[in-house]
Amino acid sequence: SFFDRTEIAFHASQVFPILWKNNVRYGDFSSQNFLWTSQDVPRFFIVDADTIRQQGEEGVHSPDWQPHPSLRQSIEADRSLAALLIWRILRQDLHAEPSVEDSMNMAREVPDQFYLDLISLYTTGDEDSWDAVVTGLRSIRSLEHQSRAFEWIRQSRCASLVLEYAPTNPSMAERQIIEGAKRQTQLEAKLAALSPRRL
Repeated sequence: SFFDRTEIAFHASQVFPILWKNNVRYGDFSSQNFLWTSQDVPRFFIVDADTIRQQGEEGVHSPDWQPHPSLRQSIEADRSLAALLIWRILRQDLHAEPSVEDSMNMAREVPDQFYLDLISLYTTGDEDSWDAVVTGLRSIRSLEHQSRAFEWIRQSRCASLVLEYAPTNPSMAERQIIEGAKRQTQLEAKLAALSPRRL
C-alpha cells in the first residue's frame, strides 16, 4: 500500500543522516544496494556499503541513479540521490524522476507541498529541503504504522530510537514510554559528560 511505501521511505530517511553527520556520503544509490520489506514493521536496509566515501572523494554512481547534474561528489549529491530513492519507493517505479509532471502520478492523499519539497531536494540537495521532506514523511505516516514501528523500537530498549520513532499522537501508555526514554537520554548525556575519554 501507499502507507507501507511511506513507512519504508521514512525508515530510509533515518539511515543516511547518520553518515552525513560524520561527513561521509553513501554514493552509489541503486535498488540493488538496498532491501526493504513491508512485512510486520516496514523496514529499510543497506546491503552494500563498499562505495561509502568521505565527502569530496571520488566515487561511483549506478546507471539511472545519478544525482541532479549540478551536484557531484558531495553530501548534497547524496541528499539528491536520497530524494530520488524516496521518490521511486513512493512511486513504485525504479526509473521515475522527481518532477512536477511525474508528481501527477503520485498518491493524491499527500499534500502537493510534500512533492514540491522532494523535487527541491532532488535539485538542490540542501539540508533545509531534506528537513522538509523528513517532516513531510513523518506527517503522512499512518497511525497504524507509527504504532507498530514504535512497539518494535520500544522492544529494542534504545532510548534515542524510541524518541525518533515516537508517534505523533501517542496514547497514555506510549507517553509514559516516551517520558522514560527522555529520562534515559538525559542520564546518558550526563554520563557521557563524565566520560574520561572526553578529557
